[in-house]
Amino acid sequence: MSAPVALSAVLALGGMLIFGPTACTTSGRTSIDDYFRRLSQADDRFDEASTGAESEEYESVREFMLEVFIPLYGDYLADIRKLSPPPAFDTAHQELLDANTDMLALLEDSESRYASLRSDIELGEFFDEPVVAAANDRTIRACSALRQLAYENDIVVDLGC
Repeated sequence: MSAPVALSAVLALGGMLIFGPTACTTSGRTSIDDYFRRLSQADDRFDEASTGAESEEYESVREFMLEVFIPLYGDYLADIRKLSPPPAFDTAHQELLDANTDMLALLEDSESRYASLRSDIELGEFFDEPVVAAANDRTIRACSALRQLAYENDIVVDLGC
């Protein structure tokens, strides 16, 4: 039997936020404060959910990736697509969406690799491979850009970048 795989092995992807319904202005766009408040709340919810998932054990890396992580990532992207950021944040928001969409596609296309992985250590090595690491770095940069925009607008936000 292979070693159990924990969700914490892949949380380094950064930008992992689950969004709730957004409060909108009359234009249908979310206000700046509310946009970042929702991001922060979502990040907190994700942290709580991932803490519970970390204690769950899976028979294989493949099972974990296909049955847990990739669906969770897909849900995350669906939630990002639901947001209507303030106009000043459209570009940064779109980059967050694009970076994470590309990362999810890469993970889905790597399914054959998961069968050969036997441990959290090997999964970590997979995420250190140049193509995967570059995609992950892009997600982190996109999340960090949004965090910087919040800072520049005097909004305190704790995103998991």
